[in-house]
Amino acid sequence: MRERSTDFTEPRYESSSDSVCIIPARGTSPDFPKKNFKPIGGKPLVAHTIESALDAEEIDDIVVSTESDELAKIAREYGALVPFLRPEQLSEPDVLVTDVIQHTVSQLQEREMSTGIEITDETPIVVLQPNVPFTRPEDVDAAVRKFRQNSDSAVISVKEERDYFWQRTNGHLTPMFEERTVRSELEELYRETGSIYVTKQAILQGGTRVGRDPSYIVTDTLSAFEINSLVDIWLAERIHEGPTIVFRVDGGGDLGMGHVYRCLTIAAEIEGLLNCRIQFVSNPEYPAGIEKIESEGYTVVRADPADGIDQIRSLSPDIVFLDVLNTREEAVHTLHDTSAVIINLEDMGAGLEHADVVVNALYESSSEDANQFFGPDYLILREEFADVSPSISEEVEKVLLTFGGSDPLNLSTRVVTALVDERPDYEYRLILGPDFSDWDELNALEPEVRDKFEVLTNVTDMSELMKWADIAVCSGGRTVYELAATGTPAAVVTQNDRELERMETLAADGIVEFVGHGERTEASEIVDVVVDLASDYDRRQKMSKRGRDLIDGNGIQRVIDIMNDVITNDDDGMYVR
Repeated sequence: MRERSTDFTEPRYESSSDSVCIIPARGTSPDFPKKNFKPIGGKPLVAHTIESALDAEEIDDIVVSTESDELAKIAREYGALVPFLRPEQLSEPDVLVTDVIQHTVSQLQEREMSTGIEITDETPIVVLQPNVPFTRPEDVDAAVRKFRQNSDSAVISVKEERDYFWQRTNGHLTPMFEERTVRSELEELYRETGSIYVTKQAILQGGTRVGRDPSYIVTDTLSAFEINSLVDIWLAERIHEGPTIVFRVDGGGDLGMGHVYRCLTIAAEIEGLLNCRIQFVSNPEYPAGIEKIESEGYTVVRADPADGIDQIRSLSPDIVFLDVLNTREEAVHTLHDTSAVIINLEDMGAGLEHADVVVNALYESSSEDANQFFGPDYLILREEFADVSPSISEEVEKVLLTFGGSDPLNLSTRVVTALVDERPDYEYRLILGPDFSDWDELNALEPEVRDKFEVLTNVTDMSELMKWADIAVCSGGRTVYELAATGTPAAVVTQNDRELERMETLAADGIVEFVGHGERTEASEIVDVVVDLASDYDRRQKMSKRGRDLIDGNGIQRVIDIMNDVITNDDDGMYVR
């Protein structure tokens, strides 16, 4: 959206806008006096709708129509245009919104030279109501795009309802449903929310902003939430505060750091979408994970005992993410006393049967439970891995080695020694995690070996290192999927038994070269696989493509959508800014 000045003292000559948003806002409302001035989250009600319009990509100009000097001042402070005040008679209780919109369009056309806003017969006119504070910019954009596809019909926002509705006929109630059944099986009805309308002059001139056969977009519960009373204001304040979200996660040592990075990625994504309070609970026996979380600005409550159930409950959470591998049945069951939504990540323990949602991106399952989601579609990647464009070199020159946060089998020393001995002409970079403990053995290597590779610690640009590499050698954790996302061919050596099955699956699909379990694999076997892969340019190209096809980068959004669904019982949306 382009910025505009609110100074209209001089004529302005600018290109016409593609769309104009009109927000009709009375200075006084007959049923709820001064409604549009009421504060929610420290901002006047009307400001929330203005900000939704400002965040919408499909809106170019935002105009507030009001008769109030005070409300006009507020609207300008928050970025809207108020080039004129409408007549008092257009703010009377019986005046239709359509009349206000027609007046606003007429006045803007008269003031085109000073405002720079040109409204043609085909200009999308977006009407947003000021008493719907949580209108989602994405919904506004969807409505405008739908209107552009068929501008003969207006677009309205609706809310899907499945309930036992009745209508009064001749003094009697008649059911609007055929039979009583579970709500999810009832035929859906659609309620006009009043939050979003997209129309044009020809439709308005017919005396309505909707027309006879409107198109529609379906919004969620909170996007349709209206303010019509003081009780609504109180509810809106609570919605605006957002939920308390607790992450129970450990990282470092034998666990690696993947769990911590996953939770940090989810936390950052949630913070970008909504107001909330985020807390972490971690076992103090894993200080590396705690240090990383705190370095990102989050507070960490130390878990005591290791489950941390008492600490989680003390935080009064609305949502709990459990990312601790194998949860206990009793622990998860106890958390239900908090009434929080419980989401388990990468969990194969007994507790998953008691979670509200289970998301296991690294494990496949035949479970038919509708609240269990398995497979790489739900893999959560850090932002740095988005939209990486690989380049597969015909000749291999650069090899990246990375074996997790702790590398308990010390594959780093074994594999780099064997590779340097076999192919000293390659350029090697070895990434060591924060809990790598075999420095003495690594530093004891002969200078002719040690000088052939670069050691990297505290890495902050993993995606760039993966792009740099022609081939990677790694363990069987999250790094495999990050390499797949970057299109980097990889040879994999697992460090534990739980990684075996999924690596065998990825190898069968031609996505990685799986060498075997590190405890049962000789370093020479790993070298043979790397050398063989380096000699097969066609195979590396195919591996790169298959890896990128497997990981589309939308896992984080799918997990957020799942969280929204279970909280609101809607298709999307929950707490919003």
